[in-house]
Amino acid sequence: MKITLLVSHIESSRPHLLKFAEKYLDELSSCLGFRLDPGSAEQVSRESFTAVLVSSGGTLGDFKELLKSTKGPYILLSTPYDNSIPCCLEIMYLLNERGLKGEILYGSVQAIAKRFLQIHAAINAIRKVSLMHLGIIGCNAEDLSDFSVADLSSTLGAKLSFVGMEDLRREIGLCRYEDCPSTDALMAKAGSPLQRDEIRRALFIYGALKRIIKAQGLDAIALKCFDLLDTGSTGCLALSILNKEGIVSACEADARSLVSMVILNAVSSQPCFMANPCNVDAEKGTMTFAHCTLPLDMTQSYELSTHFESGLSVAIKGVFGPGDYTVFKCRESLLAYSVKKGVFASSPSCPLNCRTQLELFIDGIQGMMTRPINNHQIICIGDYCTELNEFIKWARPISPNRCTMIEDSASY
Repeated sequence: MKITLLVSHIESSRPHLLKFAEKYLDELSSCLGFRLDPGSAEQVSRESFTAVLVSSGGTLGDFKELLKSTKGPYILLSTPYDNSIPCCLEIMYLLNERGLKGEILYGSVQAIAKRFLQIHAAINAIRKVSLMHLGIIGCNAEDLSDFSVADLSSTLGAKLSFVGMEDLRREIGLCRYEDCPSTDALMAKAGSPLQRDEIRRALFIYGALKRIIKAQGLDAIALKCFDLLDTGSTGCLALSILNKEGIVSACEADARSLVSMVILNAVSSQPCFMANPCNVDAEKGTMTFAHCTLPLDMTQSYELSTHFESGLSVAIKGVFGPGDYTVFKCRESLLAYSVKKGVFASSPSCPLNCRTQLELFIDGIQGMMTRPINNHQIICIGDYCTELNEFIKWARPISPNRCTMIEDSASY
């Protein structure tokens, strides 16, 4: 990775500073697992963020010149010597005044490397999301009255397109799909010739979505699945397979849940379960989530059932295992979000809720009930709360000239 090196212009100091910077970067690169090397402003501008080694004081003017040709965030690497930290503070004040994002990294080389890797991962996840083409299939922009396409574009940079229900129905009417290990595994679970026929018809929706995704160049989708009930089939199996294949897929044309899913997937590299809270036990401290579709590779095992609300077609009844989980939801502006760590409590099988069910111990359930971000929550296996907070910190808008109380910042 190419970084900027700021060094004092005092000739008597430069040889010492340059030699120290070289040694410092060697040690830091060793801790990071990849090289940091000084580069030109043009080379640095091609990186996903601008890292600057402030090796001495007297370099604020050079940084102001750097601002003209590079993009933020600006990560300032400090040392305990040669007025590096005072100069970093001057630069950070300038960034704050201009409404630009940045952070000073300080402490031991090992501590700086740890923090650098956290920032590096978050900003790479932001970049991944910004390059995505999301698709809402089965409705148009006017149907998303509570969702801001403008906020999605300005905050995350992702593109959003719409595919009409008539186009989807046309593709389903072709009655074909390509066999793959997942379709073979589903067919093998058929308990009767009738269920085998139901699976085949549900897989026609999978084939239709795959062709639309390829034709439109989509990276993730949300399907208006309830409008397909008049066909006698549901999208449950299709979305389960697509999520296993790495194509993040939400149901009920829920664009906000789709955005939350792609963010959680980007920071965790884990498949995500979109689900409704269906039971809350305040005394026990648990919340139970349920839905009729989830990634096929997210469960310990699964069996086939019917879609809960309609009793039609084929849905997934999955079983989860012990461990930590992350429960997440955000607005597309990122100005409101919820992230909670959950711990496995049970994998229930209540016939009065959607087929796949997961009960988690969660601290702070009350907040989820009093200030919800819609109904659906996004869940993945593992604790990624720190990573999500980091993503939001660097991705959400920053307001210049804001009034801020100076507080202790979080420990890393």
